[in-house]
Amino acid sequence: MQEWCDYAEQCARKEPLKCTLIAFLFGLVLTVLPVGQIIGALTRLLLWLIRPALVVLGAMKIFEEIEKRRVD
Repeated sequence: MQEWCDYAEQCARKEPLKCTLIAFLFGLVLTVLPVGQIIGALTRLLLWLIRPALVVLGAMKIFEEIEKRRVD
């Protein structure tokens, strides 16, 4: 993180107009994009995908226990 800060400081000293333009465009994109909705959609997708994964993992554990008890 410190390296990035040092690089940003050097860039701002060498090319202030370029760095200002990049910061302005980045801020504009973050303002125009619905960041909250994108994060919410990704969270919903993650929760939607995690349920079947947990069911599969649970089933695998059950089968492992069944096999383990058969051997004993």
